[in-house]
Amino acid sequence: MEKTRTTDLGAEYCLLSDMSGVSTDVVSMPLRWMRENSSLRRTQQSLTADQLTSLSAMIAYISLKSGQSEFRLERSLADRFHVANAKCLPANDFDSAIRYLADIDPA
Repeated sequence: MEKTRTTDLGAEYCLLSDMSGVSTDVVSMPLRWMRENSSLRRTQQSLTADQLTSLSAMIAYISLKSGQSEFRLERSLADRFHVANAKCLPANDFDSAIRYLADIDPA
């Protein structure tokens, strides 16, 4: 049995009922999650273009001096700051990221 109704966002979604009669809301769960977590994204600003350029230049410089690949350094930086990649680094972690890269031993 399918029913449609309108959410507070104005979008229509379907309620699907399985055999046990329990309805599963297909669309509103992701919408609710996005609404709840959007405040987290607003508080963290992403890196500016100048900061991304500086970070990329620092990674290239350390790569040249240490002999490690740029990919490996970027992966290490992303793992250190718990982000998907260096481009996802929050702006307030920029100084710490530069310090982290500067502390890599070029041996």
